[in-house]
Amino acid sequence: MTTSLCHVDSLGFKHLFVDKSLILHYVCRQLHRHYSTQLRSHERHLVAWKRYLKKHPNNVLRPSAELKTLVRGGVPEQLRRRVWSALYRMKIQDVRESKGPKYFEKLCSAAAEAEIQKLQSVLHAFCLHNPKLGYCQGMNFLVGMMLLFVDAEDAFWCLVAIVERYFPSSYFDQNLIGAQADQELLKELLRSKLPKISAHLAALDIELSTVTLNWFLSLFIDSVPIEVSLFFHLCLLLM
Repeated sequence: MTTSLCHVDSLGFKHLFVDKSLILHYVCRQLHRHYSTQLRSHERHLVAWKRYLKKHPNNVLRPSAELKTLVRGGVPEQLRRRVWSALYRMKIQDVRESKGPKYFEKLCSAAAEAEIQKLQSVLHAFCLHNPKLGYCQGMNFLVGMMLLFVDAEDAFWCLVAIVERYFPSSYFDQNLIGAQADQELLKELLRSKLPKISAHLAALDIELSTVTLNWFLSLFIDSVPIEVSLFFHLCLLLM
């Protein structure tokens, strides 16, 4: 009988292992992550972040070369909630101000009962905020990841920023026109950069978008390791 090992990481994700080589690989990754935080370079990076945030006590950030350098170096875990919220607010501040205080609370009170879960609250609130668009597949992944680091209200504004500022209005609409356009671009890139893989998929009559469309709609949250996904999102915030 095969036994499996289970480990719950710092973000609450369960990792189940049966193969010993996978266990070893996971342990090595965790050790690398742990000891990386003990390096002097990590300490200097943390100090640089704290110094930068001290200059912005109200969490009002502005695009700058210094901010870009800090983000691309990674956000220390203990500062992640504050930095992520500030970066999204940087993109959506005008909308927040136009809607007035407690806008999110008003949407939630109109949307659902008090017992509703945070994820449902945020998605309901967004549907009320943008009824023309409503819910689109992949939004649950986006909000779920955000709730790992920020509260429900910030997760709501993060979703507004992604859908209404970082992507064109047609990206998450009913026809997914923007997302479909990206699939065509991906196919062209595959034909240009990886022609053998492109030809192999064509020979097997595999439509690439049936695999990759959800990657784009969820911003790769459920298709790459969480560390890669977090770094991708940090880079997205600087766009």
